Parts: sequence; structure tokens; C-alpha cells
Amino acid sequence: MGMAFPLGMRLAVALRRELAPWLWGVNGATSVLASVLAVVIAMAVGISASFWTGVASYVVALASFAIATGQLRKKIGASAARPTTS
Repeated sequence: MGMAFPLGMRLAVALRRELAPWLWGVNGATSVLASVLAVVIAMAVGISASFWTGVASYVVALASFAIATGQLRKKIGASAARPTTS
């Protein structure tokens, strides 16, 4: 929701362009499953548990984004440090 998917998509495409169609499919499937899971959690445990499950999901997404951003920086740094031959 919001900026999480577009930022993650931009980063993933920068690392491996061929992932884009697969990531769109995963996004669609997880959107449907997550909405159903949120209702199930809210009905079984309570709305507060559903809320905190969502918060935890975004924390995991943020950590994944931070790790992937570090990998991209290393990749860019390695390619910039590589000497060019003429």
C-alpha cells in the first residue's frame, strides 16, 4: 500500500529486470490473501491483533527494502570501481 510496492518494484527492477512480471503476480496474489487473512485474524483474535500483524508485515518489508538497497549500492560501487579497457 502507498509507496512500499512502487519503491520495492523500482529497486527489484534495478537489480534484476526479468523479475518485474513475476513481482506483479505475487503482489496481486498477496493482496487478495492478505485482505482475507486480516478479516480472519480480526474475527478470531481481535482487530488489534490484525492491526499489529499489519504493522509487523510493514516492518519486514522495510527491513527487506533496506537489505536490497544495500545490495544495489554494492553492485553500483563494484561496477563503478571496475576499470574500463579501451
